[in-house]
Amino acid sequence: WKITTFELERNRHSSILNKLGINKANYKSVLEENSPRGNYFRKKIARQEIVDESFDGFLDELSANIVRNQVPNYEYIGRTAKALRQSPFGNFIAFPLEIMRTGNNIISQSIDEITSGIPELKALGLRRLLSFGTTVGGIPFAMTEIFKAKNNVSDEEMQALRKFVPEWSKNSTLLPVGRDENGYIKYIDFSYSNAYDTLIRPFNTVVNAISAGGADKESTMESLGKGMQEGITELLQPYTSESIFTEALVDSTI
Repeated sequence: WKITTFELERNRHSSILNKLGINKANYKSVLEENSPRGNYFRKKIARQEIVDESFDGFLDELSANIVRNQVPNYEYIGRTAKALRQSPFGNFIAFPLEIMRTGNNIISQSIDEITSGIPELKALGLRRLLSFGTTVGGIPFAMTEIFKAKNNVSDEEMQALRKFVPEWSKNSTLLPVGRDENGYIKYIDFSYSNAYDTLIRPFNTVVNAISAGGADKESTMESLGKGMQEGITELLQPYTSESIFTEALVDSTI
């Protein structure tokens, strides 16, 4: 996946440089220009600490930097997280941390490209942001609506379903897949296989809490506060819960 992403990003930026008329022959002079393209690439070299400032070296290091910061890499989770990962607690801490880090970096990269003043880079940034937004929020929403329509499940039934699902699925993306012989809804927990669920789960928690609250302002604000608290608690759970082995050991001995 990392190799594929590297080649994709290198091809993207190589194509953009060609469209801008930047090549091996004039690359150095472009970096000295007081223009949007010169300013953008100078900032990239300085911010990403690119050492090889040759044309091919710049493309390689720029693409590699994007891979390091936009594809999960467990070497970047920090010393505290690494120490916690080796302890009997928080054994799944690396994954949600990396999803949050890379998600933030994808948005930051998109903003850099959109505000670069270079039309070709702006188009790339918009595509990157749209793709990320679709992956994080659009796909779960679209799949839920498709399954609801296909199996004739209403919003009221989905809200009722959340009152009966297990605790760990309460704020998940639920897909209704049909009904049993008694007419009860059967579902699958899409969040189980959605890598970016960490980024949308707190939002779902808030929405569900508000939906379950009363209609007046006071109860709605109370639901909002409770939803935010539940969202943060759920997000931090991988950091504080014991590992499967430790839990089993404690349950069987103490």
